[in-house]
Amino acid sequence: MNGIDFQPIFPLEIERIELLKGTTDPRYGLNNIAGTTNVHTKQGGNFTKVKLTAGSFETYDGEIVTGYEKGNFSQTYFAGYRSSDGFRDNSDQQKGAFSGKWFYTMDDSQSQIGAIVRYFSLEADAPGYLTEEQSEADPTQAASFALSDGGEQENVHASLHYDRWFTDQLSWTLKGYAQTVDRTRWARWSDAGSQTETLIQDAQYGMISTLTYEKNYTFIKRLKIDWGLDYQYNESTEQRWTTENRNRIGSEYRYYDDLIYYWGSYVQADSDINDWLRLFAAIRVDSFDGEMENKLTGTKSDMVDLDFLWQPKMGAVITPYHGYNLYANWGRTVQLPGIPDRYGQDTSGNLKSRDLTESTNDGWEVGIKASPLDFLSIRADYWKMVATDEVRKKADGSGDKINVGETEREGWDVSLSVKPHERFSIWGSYSYVQAIYTEPGPEYADRKGKDIELIPDFTAKLGVDFKHPIGFASSFWMESQGDYYVLNDPENKNKEVGDYNIFNFKASYKLEKATIGFEIKNLFDQDYYAYAWNLSNGFSPGDGRSLYVWMTFEY
Repeated sequence: MNGIDFQPIFPLEIERIELLKGTTDPRYGLNNIAGTTNVHTKQGGNFTKVKLTAGSFETYDGEIVTGYEKGNFSQTYFAGYRSSDGFRDNSDQQKGAFSGKWFYTMDDSQSQIGAIVRYFSLEADAPGYLTEEQSEADPTQAASFALSDGGEQENVHASLHYDRWFTDQLSWTLKGYAQTVDRTRWARWSDAGSQTETLIQDAQYGMISTLTYEKNYTFIKRLKIDWGLDYQYNESTEQRWTTENRNRIGSEYRYYDDLIYYWGSYVQADSDINDWLRLFAAIRVDSFDGEMENKLTGTKSDMVDLDFLWQPKMGAVITPYHGYNLYANWGRTVQLPGIPDRYGQDTSGNLKSRDLTESTNDGWEVGIKASPLDFLSIRADYWKMVATDEVRKKADGSGDKINVGETEREGWDVSLSVKPHERFSIWGSYSYVQAIYTEPGPEYADRKGKDIELIPDFTAKLGVDFKHPIGFASSFWMESQGDYYVLNDPENKNKEVGDYNIFNFKASYKLEKATIGFEIKNLFDQDYYAYAWNLSNGFSPGDGRSLYVWMTFEY
């Protein structure tokens, strides 16, 4: 898989979400470019929770999660289904998921074994992209040429887990996993173009091992050392056909069959030197290999040289006074060339340059987290990330790629939480970013010094929560986004689009074992759009005002 896919995880199953921004997390190599997100789902305990939702656009959602624990054995199950017609025409969607977890702790309480399985299925139609005039006239319409667009997806996942506590200071976790992802997508991008069918099949097999040592010393308050090792084997195929109303009318024009396998390892030391100073440092190394065949041309090639990619990371937290933390960190991550470039091929199966290597992302951050008053918490930081050796086309028309690109991103973030009364809380966040092409490469020299497309200059949230002892709770919040430039805009290169301000409201009342509530999204029915790649035919209207009512039961 080439990106994050949260679709198999329904909200009711989530216990918490761990978000690590930046380049300092050493636990992952592949696809860990500017941060990681870990979704922790419910496990263990004795409980049952059910949530039923109904609302606008013929939306119906049902979810149940239950846990049963007795003695040394725990089991947790989840099932969910969602169906919706969507705000726009031809945007129907049906998806469902199931998961099961089984864990057993040995009698000596020093070992635990477990297994997890997960299944997910999705069927969805797609409304296509509109012109600006069409979007303003009727944002609910589907593009006339996209009435048979849509897709299907199926995920299957299984994993085995082993945890061992050798002593109070030394522990080991081991996970082996296998998962498959099958996607089929039918898409037509313009009236002049043809519909295409894209079939992607991924199979991944891997393991993750982490050995942890943690102890308190007289000369160091706390020392924690992690040694991690992971391996993954990934088989992937991508096929494409020209279609009409989902029927293939032409011969297959793309068939990639590639495999990639890699191993990575890291060592991280995290220590509280004393009450006011924390230091951490890590080094990670990854090594990638693989091969690809373009089955339409018979061209076979191995992966370009991507051995032993070293990524150092370090940071410090200073607490000069209780409630105040000053922090700074720096780290490096890597990004592989895309497919088929990483195998020295072009899209037609011709062998090209094998001089490509990884792109490097160096990022740093400085900030402060403070609670000057019991009811006030604030966090602010300034950060920068420079990506070098990005893959770009040569200017000689050969189609070859070279590592010459460089981009720079920098910005600042601030978030706050205020609780002036035990029943009220106010929270908000603001993130500003400036992203520019510092060296766009010979084919795109005119972009030098210009903003990178499709990156909003800011995102923000601001909300007020209220909770009364009788069981009533409510929230009112705003989501805001700045504008950005789009790709392929030869007629108006200075036009920025995409900004919006959306307001939402929800309220609930908690009974003894049930909670009832409702939520209004886009309260003031504001028009807003996402832009895929251009301004002539790339408008995707966002949802208008919608109302959802829900009820949860807990046992």
